[in-house]
Amino acid sequence: MKKIIFSLVIVGLMFASSCKKDEDNDVLSCTELTAEFSAATQLFADNPEDAGACLDYKTAAQAYLDAECIIGGNAATLQASVDSIDCSNLGG
Repeated sequence: MKKIIFSLVIVGLMFASSCKKDEDNDVLSCTELTAEFSAATQLFADNPEDAGACLDYKTAAQAYLDAECIIGGNAATLQASVDSIDCSNLGG
């Protein structure tokens, strides 16, 4: 079930993300953040009991959110999802 939810979130985010041009070369573009978020989501979906994969997912998702790459109202839904995940009770 988690894989389905994560897959739907990723597909929705890919279609809803913008490609802002960043002036600072140290800042990742929304395209790069989308790729990192997608990879972290897939890793966590494949390893839902792995605390490292969980933390990587939350970090990538928060970076994606902080960069304001989402167009429309999906940001609140993703933020709520990220906030609800507790990685501390997972194994390594």
